[in-house]
Amino acid sequence: MRLRVQVTDVHRKSRKTKVISLVMKLFLGFLGASRACAIIVLSISGFGVNEVIIMKLISRSTLMQAHAFLAAFILPVAILFFVTGALYTWGIKGNYDVATHELHLSEPIQDDLVELVTLAKTELIKQDKGVPSGQAKVKRIGSSFRLEWTGASMDVILEPTSQPLVAKLEIKQTNWHRQFVQLHKAKGGDIFKVYATVFAIALLLLLVTGFIMAWQMPKLRKLTLVSTLLGIAVFIVVVAYS
Repeated sequence: MRLRVQVTDVHRKSRKTKVISLVMKLFLGFLGASRACAIIVLSISGFGVNEVIIMKLISRSTLMQAHAFLAAFILPVAILFFVTGALYTWGIKGNYDVATHELHLSEPIQDDLVELVTLAKTELIKQDKGVPSGQAKVKRIGSSFRLEWTGASMDVILEPTSQPLVAKLEIKQTNWHRQFVQLHKAKGGDIFKVYATVFAIALLLLLVTGFIMAWQMPKLRKLTLVSTLLGIAVFIVVVAYS
């Protein structure tokens, strides 16, 4: 019995390793990244230490090409995240165009996610509007509840009123700035979530290749080490006192 469990666990780990390896190969192939990027990803992911030794043999020009490509590729989405994030910290979040509708029901709405989403979707279709691209959830406050369905271009709130057979539907259309903020907050569809994941990986590779290039230069090695240690220390202090 134990042998079967161990064998099954080994097979699962093997399949997981193959899937991770395949995803990495597809991603690196899509980016057209250099051999340097592939080795960095493999070494970070724990696929062996021999690749780290090979990294020392990679030319500086290859690293510069990978660094330049990644920087140019992620520039648009980086600007989106940096600008909206900076403005958000100061309370600048964009605006909504809000419309409120009363829904007359044959029976009171219940605290059920599927039922609330179906009702909201039906009303949105009647008004020739799409559905939000994000996830829907039921928010409960004491004995009351309401449906909150967020997206990049639209937010929807559905909640009961003091009249059992009347519900309130609030449709909030985002302006262009708020739409970018919503994308930053992961309220977009699956395509943008994949794009954001690619951005995160590319940004990590960008930092790693930049660090390696700086470390390869004797004149910058001391500055690189001091800057890294200082950055870690500042990060710990800021997090501790925030």
